[in-house]
Amino acid sequence: MNLTIMEKDLNSNYSNVFGGDSELGAIQASVHRSCIQSGNELEKNILKCVKDKRLIKGYRIKVKGKNVVPDLIHTANNQTHYYEVKMGVDFDTKKSTAEIDCLNLLYNQHKGKNVKCFFVSWTANTVDDVKKGLKLKTIPKNITLLTGEMFAKHFKFNVKKPIKMIEDITSENIRVYFDEVYGQMEKYGYEYS
Repeated sequence: MNLTIMEKDLNSNYSNVFGGDSELGAIQASVHRSCIQSGNELEKNILKCVKDKRLIKGYRIKVKGKNVVPDLIHTANNQTHYYEVKMGVDFDTKKSTAEIDCLNLLYNQHKGKNVKCFFVSWTANTVDDVKKGLKLKTIPKNITLLTGEMFAKHFKFNVKKPIKMIEDITSENIRVYFDEVYGQMEKYGYEYS
């Protein structure tokens, strides 16, 4: 999840925001990519924090001709729990709808077979915050919304630990970001003071 400017970033649509400046667009593209990667890192870190090794990284499951991949799966006592885990609280509407649909497909395929589905918003303070962030008119009754705190309490670990593991590289990301931005300021006649 390190912030790195890649060659492909020079061709991102973010350059349009900066009047076609591909270098400024590349900085923003790298920030966006790092945000997405932080969600993947959160999942990995959760698995490192949870002592119950029956919680595993999700894998591809074929449901009605579609491949669905829940973020995490926990199987114990003849029950399977599927989890979609998100870092923040305000979700991309299309993506969150697809994730809810994924959970719904999994539930419907296994109905009656002790399956539960959960959508987890790690930094949400309340379940109402999760609902607001999803921006959906209705949430299927078979999907339980959780905060990160609720998830961590269930699996008996500190909710802040997975985030702390991500934050350990934050200072380097800040340095890289400002080095890149300050490097671009001269081009536009701005000075850093």
